[in-house]
Amino acid sequence: MEEILVAIFQFLLEVIGQALVNLPFSFCTYQDYPTGRAGVTILAFLGGLLCGWILLIPFPGTSIHSPGLRIAALVASPLLAGIISHVVAELRAGLGHIVESRHHFWYAFTFTLGLSIIRFAYAHHPPS
Repeated sequence: MEEILVAIFQFLLEVIGQALVNLPFSFCTYQDYPTGRAGVTILAFLGGLLCGWILLIPFPGTSIHSPGLRIAALVASPLLAGIISHVVAELRAGLGHIVESRHHFWYAFTFTLGLSIIRFAYAHHPPS
């Protein structure tokens, strides 16, 4: 039972940590250009890849032992980041800011997807 709780805690820590890296970007103001969303999304993905590489320096390893949980974290981190960014955008819209929350979801999702891919591929993980 203890091993299961440790695995769940490690998974949550990894997923939440990766998702929260994107949080400061949720507060950035930008003007949304309908024809430029694809470019911003690509830049978000490339920024996530770069951030993932940079995070390998201070955090070269992952605490997740299970390959299945590592794959689940690869999927869950971008989704959680997108949801958090969407909620922040909705809160900002409620305060009178002009934001498009669904765009914030996709920018956060693609940024964290890039970060998660690098962490999945290159972070050292302990043997199972």
